[in-house]
Amino acid sequence: MANQDEMTHEGVYDPVYKPLEGTFYLEEQQRPGEFLEADEDEFGTYIMNSRDLCAVEYLQELKEAGVSSFKVEGRSKSIYYAASVARTYRKAIDEMEQGIKPTFDYVAELAKLQIEALFPAFGIKS
Repeated sequence: MANQDEMTHEGVYDPVYKPLEGTFYLEEQQRPGEFLEADEDEFGTYIMNSRDLCAVEYLQELKEAGVSSFKVEGRSKSIYYAASVARTYRKAIDEMEQGIKPTFDYVAELAKLQIEALFPAFGIKS
């Protein structure tokens, strides 16, 4: 019986076939020269979490667009990171819901947790 590593992308058995190896990058048309690494693990391939996305500045616009919940992606992060991000977004959402002008620099707080730069969420022009 053939295993998955011996199947070509057409699903044909080939004992010599080896899937492409290495690192792959994606380039979005709207951001030429900026490349996103495709992350992969035993559960699949991920492109949307290749960079740390930051939507805290766009909470009101996202709410008006119909977004009703947010998820902190923390599978490859520490518990401290996930808790800090969730706490920061919770505070920003609570202030927005109360109609309070932001009293805190949320982006700066989130940036303290990053090794690399934060990027605006996909679908929001930067």
